[in-house]
Amino acid sequence: MSLGFDGIDINMGCPDRDIEKQGAGAALIKNPVLAKEIIRAALRGAQNKQKKIPVSIKTRIGYNKNEISTWIPTLLEEDLAALTIHLRTRKEMYATPAHWELAEKIVKLRGKYAPKTLIIGNGDVKSVAEARELIKKTRVDGVMFGRSVLGNPWFFAPRSLGEVGFPTTAERLNAIIEHAELFEGEHFESIKKHFHAYAKGFEGAKELRESLMKVKNLAETKKVIENFLDNMV
Repeated sequence: MSLGFDGIDINMGCPDRDIEKQGAGAALIKNPVLAKEIIRAALRGAQNKQKKIPVSIKTRIGYNKNEISTWIPTLLEEDLAALTIHLRTRKEMYATPAHWELAEKIVKLRGKYAPKTLIIGNGDVKSVAEARELIKKTRVDGVMFGRSVLGNPWFFAPRSLGEVGFPTTAERLNAIIEHAELFEGEHFESIKKHFHAYAKGFEGAKELRESLMKVKNLAETKKVIENFLDNMV
């Protein structure tokens, strides 16, 4: 709180194996007792005489199978500010479509166990317009976007009313240069992994990605991008 944060969000759905080996992330779905202990510790630490900041959780509908009838109430009983649910199991990863048909049942569970907790749905939502339709249909309080935004920071900036912004190839590639400028120096390698999200879906994208993975700094990044744009048909 002394650092000025507005809330604490705990990820109990991360499928990364290294995270799970520590008993964290999605592994907590299999350990509801520990999950509750973590939430309660966070709630205690998130308040003092001057300020109380909200605690929220992001999770999945289950580990190997649909467990919303047991796992979701376990979390809702802990007085969360919000619960974000990726509508797939840990086992499914991204191999199947998100189970949005389960969202209404989760909203009903919220009504039973924690009427004040916000329910946020997540999974496969491709546009803001689609999110609005899902909110209307399922009565979730909001939608979290993930992969749809990668390589497309224009996602939330429609070019005209009711239309999702579709950037040109040049705009997307110039965004890579902007990112490289922001991360120039010791953090440059950490931003490179995001370059590929911009460089896809057009002729020559594969070769461009391969070249971008070899760059070591801003100057090399600009050279690769500018050469590609100069020779683009």
